[in-house]
Amino acid sequence: MPDDRDSAGVGEEKVGNLTLRAAAIGLLCVVGISVAGCFSAYLRYDLIGTGHLPRCALYPILLIVVMNVVLKKGFGKRGLRRTEMLFIYCTILVMTGIPGQQFAVYFYLGLVGPIYYATPQNQYADPVNGFHKYINDWLVPTKDQDHPAIKWLFEGLPQGATFTDIPWGMWVRPLLVWTPFAVLIFFVTLCIVSMLRKQWVERERLLFPLMQVPLEVTKPPEAADSIFKSKLLWVGFAIPVIVYGVNGVHAYLPSFPVFDLHPPWTRDLFSEKPWYVLNSMGIHIYFGMIGIAYILMSDVGFSFWFFHLFDRILLMIAISFGSSGSQFNLLRRNTHVGAFVALGLFYAWVGRRHIADIVRKAFGRGKDIDDSDEPMGYRMAFFGATGGFFLICAWCWVFGMSFIYPVVLFGWYFLALIVLTRIVAEAGLLVVFFGISPQDFTLSSFGYGNVSAQNATMIQLVSRNLHDPAASLMPQGLQAMKIAGEAHLNKRKVFGIMMVAVVIAVLACHVPSLWVTYKTGVPNLGWYPRVVGRFVSGGIEDSLASDEQFEARDVGEMGGSAVFTAFLLVMRQRFLWWPFHPLGYAASTTWTMWRYWSAIFLGWMIKVVVTWLGGVRLWRKLYPAAIGMIIGNTFILFTWTLIHFIWPIQEVLIRE
Repeated sequence: MPDDRDSAGVGEEKVGNLTLRAAAIGLLCVVGISVAGCFSAYLRYDLIGTGHLPRCALYPILLIVVMNVVLKKGFGKRGLRRTEMLFIYCTILVMTGIPGQQFAVYFYLGLVGPIYYATPQNQYADPVNGFHKYINDWLVPTKDQDHPAIKWLFEGLPQGATFTDIPWGMWVRPLLVWTPFAVLIFFVTLCIVSMLRKQWVERERLLFPLMQVPLEVTKPPEAADSIFKSKLLWVGFAIPVIVYGVNGVHAYLPSFPVFDLHPPWTRDLFSEKPWYVLNSMGIHIYFGMIGIAYILMSDVGFSFWFFHLFDRILLMIAISFGSSGSQFNLLRRNTHVGAFVALGLFYAWVGRRHIADIVRKAFGRGKDIDDSDEPMGYRMAFFGATGGFFLICAWCWVFGMSFIYPVVLFGWYFLALIVLTRIVAEAGLLVVFFGISPQDFTLSSFGYGNVSAQNATMIQLVSRNLHDPAASLMPQGLQAMKIAGEAHLNKRKVFGIMMVAVVIAVLACHVPSLWVTYKTGVPNLGWYPRVVGRFVSGGIEDSLASDEQFEARDVGEMGGSAVFTAFLLVMRQRFLWWPFHPLGYAASTTWTMWRYWSAIFLGWMIKVVVTWLGGVRLWRKLYPAAIGMIIGNTFILFTWTLIHFIWPIQEVLIRE
């Protein structure tokens, strides 16, 4: 079969080894996904781009694959090449979270919520005791909660008012201030991606399990190794399609049968202390995660569900000795910090030569170091990240935050993102959350009572988009770079289009998000957007009321967790038989494991049984069924999302 990597079709213009039509299609998808994603997130809280194998990125590729087959068999014409499809996927992948949890969901309502929800009782606006005075006038449309810019946003437009009646002019100033700040954070994130790429993709050769899916489905159907030739692919595909197909029909026709994918088997198992802790483990069947767990390394899948169970057992022991759930949550928070710090230091140590090469090249002392195949030159990436970090901190300082606080806030944020990215790249989790938010880390590090009201207010206001990394740019960007390497795409062209896609997505969110909120009113939005406006004001109020201090016990718990993580790392490095993966421990205290542990267990158990019965050969034979389950899950859920968007019947069509 001829190699299609460098050949363009007749009449196509090249961009590196890419085509302008691929760039145009990718960017059109970015605009469409940004606009539709905002409407979907605000009206239904259907997040089309959440997770690190986002449906809104994979679904268009599946449609293109079908279109290619139709063009070839029906008209004898060639459709998009594999490199073009993967280029489109990368373009979309990096921005999928922006119309959802990464930006739009929290940005607008979180910004003005503290203004709208001010009352004489809570005294938010009180000139003496309130915190409104600490919010710079440039950061919000107005501090007058009765102004149409605020009141109509939450209560909806008056009867007869139209698009042109929205006070758009009041939003110009805050958007001009906040938009560059948001883009700068995303830029620093992608600079870090550029510096991580060579070490993690080429030297350590991480598996990137989630990227096996787009790499597999974009192979030409006529290729000898095309996964579409396997009947088992369609068996796996059919399972979620049938189950969610039935459940979707049930949502529209309640008399239709339904499959319960979240059975209440564990909710009422125990009523006595401490066994009732096990009631909250929950059983949740997620077909996509079952498929992913099947293709993971066995020690990774085992460690995820094992350490979640271990966390439950520790909670039982703590309660038996009189500890409360809130006290144990503080322990969880500290163990999470200790594990993430230990992992961050370990990855820095392993990559120390690569880091040294970057620094040498940045300062003009590494002429022998070749960075021509990197997404960005090392000098640009290094000074982009460090200079961008300084500008982020300077922005916070200009608007009222003492300089040390953004240093700690964003220092922890980017460190946690690096470890989170490692979990996605090595372990393939669809969604990963922080065990402690950047703002809570910062405030607890200094002691809540030691942080001034002005700094606490600004920390909460600035952090409203940082605490939810379910679709973070860093893992998305690094996965895109993995695809670029596998498909021999021009990494700098891919990186450039990714940055353009991010800027377009941010700008494309402004008008749709505000329009749908003004038109609908907060009480009529989806269940989650209805409450996000209270997050910042609630966080500020809690910060000012708390007297929690950073104590020696916290240091001890973090240190103990770091030592245990180091032990797991050493054992895994030295003994091939060692079954406990440190990433499983690091993720065990997060909400991620509560949601996915049972699906991971099922996928892992299936793999164990398959390899026991038939070894690696049987596992490989069933591999297409796992991929089929993943793409079937994407296909049916995104299809139902489109149907629900057009014919809404309830807030959440399918709980997934």
